[in-house]
Order: sequence, then structure tokens, then C-alpha cells
Amino acid sequence: MPNETSYRQFIGNLPFTPEGLRVELNTQQLDELNDTYLCLHSVEDNIILHLKVNWDEEVISVSKRIDKEWHPQVRVEAPLNKDGTLIVLSFQPSLINIMIKGTPSVEWPLDLPFNKITSLDVSGAWTTSLESSFDIKLPNEILKELPRDKNLLNKHEDDLIFDIGMNNGDDTDFYLKKGFRVISIEAIPTLCSLAAERFKEFIDCGQLVICNMGVSLIRGELSFYINHNHNEWSSFDRDIASRGHPVTELKVSTATADDFFRAFGIPYYCKIDIEGLDFAVVSAIANLKEKPRYVSFENGHLRDFEALVAAGYDSFQLVEQSAVPQMQLPNPSLEGASIPYQFSAGASGPFGKDLPEREWWKADETRVMLEKHHADLAARETRGYDWWDLHASHQKFQ
Repeated sequence: MPNETSYRQFIGNLPFTPEGLRVELNTQQLDELNDTYLCLHSVEDNIILHLKVNWDEEVISVSKRIDKEWHPQVRVEAPLNKDGTLIVLSFQPSLINIMIKGTPSVEWPLDLPFNKITSLDVSGAWTTSLESSFDIKLPNEILKELPRDKNLLNKHEDDLIFDIGMNNGDDTDFYLKKGFRVISIEAIPTLCSLAAERFKEFIDCGQLVICNMGVSLIRGELSFYINHNHNEWSSFDRDIASRGHPVTELKVSTATADDFFRAFGIPYYCKIDIEGLDFAVVSAIANLKEKPRYVSFENGHLRDFEALVAAGYDSFQLVEQSAVPQMQLPNPSLEGASIPYQFSAGASGPFGKDLPEREWWKADETRVMLEKHHADLAARETRGYDWWDLHASHQKFQ
């Protein structure tokens, strides 16, 4: 049985067809790690594929677990380059083909057909090329442009949430299960495709609309940079997207935040997480006559905070994102349906009235906290606020 290790989800709910799926991955050795792992799950079929890269011995070994029973390993000697080794996994319903650069491919029968890949989890340094990894056309129901014949800027939708910066869809999943209608906006086409497969039933019934677009200060098309290691860092700003990692440039259609409000109405809650361009949404909200009751955005830039204060938002709460997986929802819930829910790492977590009432601060208190966190990086590390969301509420709408 493979050793236990700590994983992060690389990608979830991969679309899978009878023709199969091909995933190209690059892995590289980290100084503190002798081994690198990859774990593929198919929960519906009770299959786990466990791939281990042993850099010292230059060996890649693969194990599979079917119905809770581990099967013998495939062991492949391979010329491994610590700076990057290409591994291509091709999946068919009853066969996995493993190709390693410089080594003959290995075909490995699964003994049990599988129909859906639930997640691909990794430990160590892995990258994938979003341009070539998934040869999937965007489903027709994913919007690539907005309707221009609507003007819903004065229409407040109490059952609507905007997920601006959907990424892997975990926040969208939470909002849908709470019973809200959701407008999910994401610039990366692959992530939109994965979400369309994952949330097909919600799209079909009209509860979810996915927009494969970017939010910017202008309408048109801009260069968007996709981080190969951390797609959640991807941005219209190359420096923000990269942070020392390789990026892929992609042309993305853009619309303004006003365009989205005009097309879909004013949401009850607006979650914003678009690396480097949160202000494009915050400034638009500040100019709206009708405003979302709740707004959240990443790391609480002082400029954006002051714009919300000037717009009438008067209560604020900092939510430490590393603590989100441990957060429990109140029962009964004050926001949407009362459901049991386990937040994943990286999720935004609860919002609105489901956040602890005692943690809401007035603007003056919040300003002091924000200035401290932005000015004192050591304090941020000590307090654990290396990544946190600032939530804002508007008393007029309570």
C-alpha cells in the first residue's frame, strides 16, 4: 500500500467520455522532497491510482486500488530530470496508458471499468499545459458574451450570488447547494468546461450561468496569463500571475462589472477574487444606486475598502482563509438552506449572516486592522493572515 502523504487538489471532476482522456503533466523535484506523488480518484467506481516518482532511484511506480484492495505495482525505471519530467496519462474505461519521456509506454489494465474521474490530487511540484491538456470544446450553454438588451441595474435579486473568479468551482458548489442562483465568471476556458460538466444539472434547470469571460475596466479582448503551478493566481497582470512560475498567455474576452450587473441584476452577495483587478468590480459597485447586501474580496486592499466605505458599507469582517476548512455553518443557517458542508482548502467559506456576528467591525476599527496587516508582514505571518478575505455589509439593506 502506498505511503500516506499530504495532497492538494490539482483539478477536480474531469470530464470523461468512452473515448478516454489524455492528461499531460510535468513534475520536478523540490529540494525538500525526495519523492513526488500523484493520486487519481474515481469515487463512483471505487478506483484509486497512486503514482510515485522516486528521484534518487530514478523510478516511477504505480499502484491501483479497486474496491479497497491494493493491486501489485507497475515499476518503471526512467531517466528523471529534476528540473522537469514529462508524464502523459491516457485514460480509457478499462485501461491506463502511462508514458514517460525517454521511456517506452506502459499499458495497465484496470480490471474494472471506470466512467468518471473525481479528482487528481498531487504532492510536490506539478504543472500542466492548459492549452493542450484537455481537448474539450466549450459547451454551448457557457456564455462567451453578455446580452446587451437588458438593463437590470435597479433590480435587486435576493436569491442571486455572483462568483467572480470561479476557479475550480468549489465556491459555486456551496452557493448552489445553499439554494441560490449563481452567475459564475471565469476567464480560463478549461475551468469553465470542467464546471459545466460538474454542475450540468444546475445549468439545465437555470440555477447556474457560467460566463467564460474576464472582468475588466474595458470591454474587448485582453491578454490573460495562466499560472502553470497555481491556476488560482492567473491574472491579466503577468507579474501577479507568474510570481516566479511559468505562465501561458491566452486572449480572453472582457466585459465591465456594470455589464454583468446590467445583464443579470444586482446580486445579494458578490464574491470577488480576480487577481489584481478586484477594484474593477469594487469601483463599479460603489457607483451603483442599488448595491449588493454583501461583498467580499481578497486581502482587503485599502483603496477598495475606502471605496466601499464611501459607498455606504459600514460593517466589515476579516476571514482568515487557512481556517476556512475548519469553519462550521450555523444550524439553522441564516443564509439559504441549512446543509451539512465541509469547505475545501482554498474555498471562500461562509458569507453574510452565517459569519460570526461578534466578528463584524465598524469602518474605523477595520481601517486600523487593515493598515496593520498591510504595513507589518511579520504580524500577518504571526496572525496567520497570509491570505484572507475582507467581507463588507451595507446596513441599508439589512
